[in-house]
This record gives sequence, structure tokens and C-alpha cells, in this order.
Amino acid sequence: MSKSVKWRKRPRNKDYPAAEAYLALIVGPARARALGRRLRAAKLRQLPARDILRASRTPMSEVRAFDWVRQNKDIRKGRRFAPLLLVCDSQSGKLIVADGFHRLCAAFAQDQNATVPFKLA
Repeated sequence: MSKSVKWRKRPRNKDYPAAEAYLALIVGPARARALGRRLRAAKLRQLPARDILRASRTPMSEVRAFDWVRQNKDIRKGRRFAPLLLVCDSQSGKLIVADGFHRLCAAFAQDQNATVPFKLA
């Protein structure tokens, strides 16, 4: 029987700069910094992993292609994952997983209906 993913109560401090670095590739540095500020101020919310993946339009081939050894080891050991940092791209209507894509996929692989905490900007 597989264990369920355990979650921290808030993102780690290092998650915000990581999200901003990723977002800078998509929306540029200035917009990424503004989104980072919005993410820091956002309230924690929760949705099932399957809904977040669908909104991000992540192909299942990407989820299946990932090497889960590290995440599965962390789950078995009961390590807590940091909540996701998400951004809604109003132009494309796509949900961007700014930080936590691998954590989201690991949660989905364990249980598609698993509740995943996140902040949304």
C-alpha cells in the first residue's frame, strides 16, 4: 500500500525565487518579480491534483515520463512537500506551475484525487 503525500503548511523561502526564475523565462523578469510578490501575499488554497494538472494542460506523457525515485523515497519516509506556487496566465487561460511541478506529479501518481495545497497569483 502506498503512503499519501504529506504537505508543509507554507512554501519554503527558496521556492519563491525558484518560481520567479521560471516565470522570468515566460513573462520576463519585471512581471516575474510582480507575480512573486503576489504569490508571497496569496492565501493557501487546496484542490485535487487531477484538477490542477488539467488546468495546467500538462500532457499525461510528461507525468509518466518523470523519474519518481526521489519523490517516492521522500513520500515513504514521510517527508513533507512544500505547497505549489501557481500563476494563472490570463492571455492563454493556462495555469502555470511556477514551482512544484514534480511535487504535483508525485502527488497525482500516488492518488489522482489527493488534495494539493497551493498559492495562486
